[in-house]
Amino acid sequence: MIKTKDVIDGLAIKLKSFLIGYKPYFNDVKKASGKVIDIELISKKSKQSINGLLEVNLLLDILVFDENIKTVGLLDISDLLDEKLGNTIELKDTVVTINEIDSNIVDNILHYIISVDYSSIIDSKNQKNDGELMGSLHMKGV
Repeated sequence: MIKTKDVIDGLAIKLKSFLIGYKPYFNDVKKASGKVIDIELISKKSKQSINGLLEVNLLLDILVFDENIKTVGLLDISDLLDEKLGNTIELKDTVVTINEIDSNIVDNILHYIISVDYSSIIDSKNQKNDGELMGSLHMKGV
């Protein structure tokens, strides 16, 4: 089962491969200085599909900050992210799809927002058997 942390970690590894010298932070950019990449989870939506898969959508904000780079340099980094990220992120044994990308610069910080979709097998250890569940409902008189 793919976890949100796996997607964020995979994204951080990919970013570090071409944003040399930038240090990744996760929802804790206040302690950062110098060249910084901060990956923040904006939202997570999931639903179970008919075929038993868990369909997940993550909205992630990749914040890029470098106190020595101004707006033009951040636009170049945004173009580099467009080129290098492409439309997939490879994880251990699967690939997740990047659907939408939006970028803007606020207060000399690049906000590169991506929407990521993936399907994952639901962990059967945490799921009750439908027969057990129906039996318990029937026994309670429901």
